[in-house]
Amino acid sequence: MTEKEMAAYLRIRPRQLFNWRADGLVPFIRIGRAIRYRRTTVDAALGQLSQGLGV
Repeated sequence: MTEKEMAAYLRIRPRQLFNWRADGLVPFIRIGRAIRYRRTTVDAALGQLSQGLGV
């Protein structure tokens, strides 16, 4: 998914997605200059994060 598509999927602003990526919370793939996300890996990473927080 593109950055815009992933932000829409997560219902957050693209800037928040950028911050999460910079903090290492969201896995991504760089293809040349393009950033791409896999929905399954992002879901798994956020699931692990929420379990660690006790949510």
